[in-house]
Amino acid sequence: MTEVITDDHILLYLQDMDKKYRSGDIVPQRFRAKDEEDLLRRFLLLRERVSENAYLDNTIALIYVTGGQPEEAIELLENAVRLAPENKFYHANLAIAYYQVGRVEEAKQCLRQSKIVSFEEWNWQKDYEDFTINEDLIRKEYAELFPEEVEAELRALEQQAHQYYEQGQYVYAIDYFTTVLDVQPENHEVLNNIGACHLHLQDFKEANKFFTKALAIDPTAHGVLLNFVLLFMITKKYELAVGVLKKAHSAYPDDALFLYYLACAYAHLKHDEKAVKYLKLCLDIAPEYYLEVDQERVFHPILKHLEV
Repeated sequence: MTEVITDDHILLYLQDMDKKYRSGDIVPQRFRAKDEEDLLRRFLLLRERVSENAYLDNTIALIYVTGGQPEEAIELLENAVRLAPENKFYHANLAIAYYQVGRVEEAKQCLRQSKIVSFEEWNWQKDYEDFTINEDLIRKEYAELFPEEVEAELRALEQQAHQYYEQGQYVYAIDYFTTVLDVQPENHEVLNNIGACHLHLQDFKEANKFFTKALAIDPTAHGVLLNFVLLFMITKKYELAVGVLKKAHSAYPDDALFLYYLACAYAHLKHDEKAVKYLKLCLDIAPEYYLEVDQERVFHPILKHLEV
């Protein structure tokens, strides 16, 4: 039997949704970020160049609603509902905006027109899937229309990410690097940086995932190879470390650091002859590593084989 939705039902629903919108429980995190004004500027700039787009109007309106300016959102949401009358998400946002400015009867009517039969059965997940798909299209269109603007924004985001990294605030750094990665999914340096953040956070599984992706894009990237080596050395997976180090040594035969780690990995595996071989090569290139060797306990059993 179809549930009958009364005015009392709708009013309670509006009150509940208003609280959730104001608390941020409904709105995606990216629309509550510290750079909300910059986000709004970019979307308004895009709206000047893009023909009528329901998603874009709704997105701008969401920023206004979460910023305490529902009156600025109403016209945009009315247009979004006109362009996509089947989208319950747009209707709900418009109803909330009406409710927040005191236009309660219009808010009720808006929800009724949305044909929401049962609030409990409303498929929010489907609407958010559509929301995400449209967001990807808008991001692509923005990048095509304003390439210089996007490039400048990405540089600023990366700079901020590196600052967080240097400060040891790796979770924040990941957030900023990920924003860059959304636009440049094949950027192996950004993938490597995210992996390095996870490595510092001792989330080794995630670190491995990002280093693997980065290495697939550029198999000889020095920074990625080095971080992969550090991951395997920290987790004591010395056989895997040797595998990566052989590739690294092939790409960078005169890199003393790779030679040092190769010797160290072999020493941990009790392959003394190979450890001595690569340690000698390392010290021939960089004699300053003698201090490191002397302090590394794993080398102590083979020090007698070195010609100092």
